[in-house]
Amino acid sequence: MKGSNALVGQHMQNKALVFASGTLLKDAVDQLLAHNTTGAAVTDADNSVIGFLSERDCIGHILQAAYHQETMPTVDEVMTRQVITVSTEDTLLDVAQLMIHHPPKMYPVTLDGKYAGVISRQAVLRELMESFAVAP
Repeated sequence: MKGSNALVGQHMQNKALVFASGTLLKDAVDQLLAHNTTGAAVTDADNSVIGFLSERDCIGHILQAAYHQETMPTVDEVMTRQVITVSTEDTLLDVAQLMIHHPPKMYPVTLDGKYAGVISRQAVLRELMESFAVAP
């Protein structure tokens, strides 16, 4: 990175977990737990990001379904629809500023409007520390 030149595309996870629209919540939760991750983007048939499913989204709906003995919903019924996405061409400094003011721990990354991966706070923080480390 060295300064403000590093791009999201250089530091994103491009093999991150992603859910297709219509995935059952139970299957999605199983995958979140298996991959030890806090959330994942939800995409439509065109690979466009249409939502984000977080652990927080899942907990309330699972409790409700169990209490009322309802069938398990799909990710579309549970996901957050107002998703903050960033582009592979955004700088990490811009994303860091965004992360200060908006709570998600990871943001879906798009390339030409299509899902490409995710960028996490941890990846941004790691690069910021390497780039702006002050000599002892």
